[in-house]
Amino acid sequence: MPTRLTAHKGEVLCCVVIAPANGCPSEAVVAGFRDGKLVVYDPNDGEAGPQRSGVYATLTAHRDGVRCVAALPDAAGRFVSGGGDNKLVLWEHEGGTFVRKLNTLVGHAHFVRCVAALARSRCVSGSDDKTLILWDLAEGCRLQTLALGGEAGARAREEAAADEKAREEAAAAKAAAEAEAKAARELKERQELEAREKAAAEDAARLKREEEEARARRLAEERAAEERARLELEELQAAVQDEIEEEERAAAAKASAPALPDALPDAAPATAPGDDAAT
Repeated sequence: MPTRLTAHKGEVLCCVVIAPANGCPSEAVVAGFRDGKLVVYDPNDGEAGPQRSGVYATLTAHRDGVRCVAALPDAAGRFVSGGGDNKLVLWEHEGGTFVRKLNTLVGHAHFVRCVAALARSRCVSGSDDKTLILWDLAEGCRLQTLALGGEAGARAREEAAADEKAREEAAAAKAAAEAEAKAARELKERQELEAREKAAAEDAARLKREEEEARARRLAEERAAEERARLELEELQAAVQDEIEEEERAAAAKASAPALPDALPDAAPATAPGDDAAT
């Protein structure tokens, strides 16, 4: 039953089997994807079954798709990849993974469509710019460029230069658009922050105003209560004073009234007229 190696999503554009190195899986398969990733698979790894991940390493190789990959025949665990970003990258197994061994090889003006490994750490790459470039991978330099000659070659170089200029302009336009979008996002975020700060300041001012109004109401109520208590006290004092004065007037009136005798003397017996004459 065939084994399906899975894990990375995307369109596979190329693959190659590389020579095993110390610590590198035997029969390691390197696959290049349209999203610019390289995935190194170990077909002998993973759980049993018709589908297994078998991923040994995932590498970020190119900004555009990985168009081609080739294993170096005289160097175990080494391979070179070419991409839609017009560049080549040399990879080597080191420390349990694969790392870049050279700075990116730049020379083509268009997509690198194919690459072939040669002896003595060399390779040759072909591009949509209608050129072949021979590279010295040990030194990381270009040895020779082969292009169409005559008018066709000049036209091909002009087309490649025009394509490169168009890509640069597109990249610049994209960068400008991203910068503009970033500036717009930052402006929006700044405006939203200012709006939040303004709303918070207004809320704080409102709360302070409400607290001051509540404090003023409480103070007015306390003063009104004090005034009512004062008036009630004055009324009470006046009533007490009235009672005292009433009592004093009653006592004075009683003291100034004449004293009555305790008993009246006996009255003389009445005599009829003429009694005195008879006597």
